[in-house]
Amino acid sequence: ASEIVVLDIPEEGEVKIEVRERNIAQQFDLLDKARKSDGTIDTRLSSVEGIIACCYDPDTGEAVFTSADRDYLLDPEEGMPASLFNVLATAVNKAAGFITEEEAVADLKEISPDATSTS
Repeated sequence: ASEIVVLDIPEEGEVKIEVRERNIAQQFDLLDKARKSDGTIDTRLSSVEGIIACCYDPDTGEAVFTSADRDYLLDPEEGMPASLFNVLATAVNKAAGFITEEEAVADLKEISPDATSTS
């Protein structure tokens, strides 16, 4: 399953990103990368790994982010704005089946009161 997420990026304008569902190998890889030494999952890192694994250019099919973008996505000062990150993370969680469409819309309304859909 996949959906197109439209982001309004100040410097770029409207940008479309295809958010694809992870396959099981990607899911296990994500969990391995996000697992802390005590066995718990770092939710911040799991969100970043999900965005890296699931976001594609809908025109070319190429990945939007790679592991080289991890630091950018995690950087609190110079990284991706939280509002954009949250929209992508919500779409990734919806594509993975972790949240429903209704939960995704509720999450997005907290981020942006005008949001009505993740697609």
